[in-house]
Amino acid sequence: MSSEASGSPGRRQTNVRLSPSQLVRPRVRRVAEADIRIDDGYVCVTLHVPEVEDSELRYSIRRRYLMVWGESAHREQHLVHLPRAVDPEQHNVRFQNGVVDARIKLKAP
Repeated sequence: MSSEASGSPGRRQTNVRLSPSQLVRPRVRRVAEADIRIDDGYVCVTLHVPEVEDSELRYSIRRRYLMVWGESAHREQHLVHLPRAVDPEQHNVRFQNGVVDARIKLKAP
């Protein structure tokens, strides 16, 4: 599975050696309230970010975090702590009308 997003491609950050605090230097970083469930070997996350335009969404999956932010205004970064370890290379992320829907494969035990 690869990343998938509505609109333009290339939204996923690829600088894997950076820590979450180095990816974006937002003015505000907060743990986001998200709906999280485990379904058939995947972590499914639904997150509302109405302040980010569809074309500006950027995201990154690192260790047990999903990070979401807007490209033009790096004022706020949303962090979602995932309940289990995931494989960041096997995911599907969709963003439309301020709602992020992510499906990320769980790592094998």
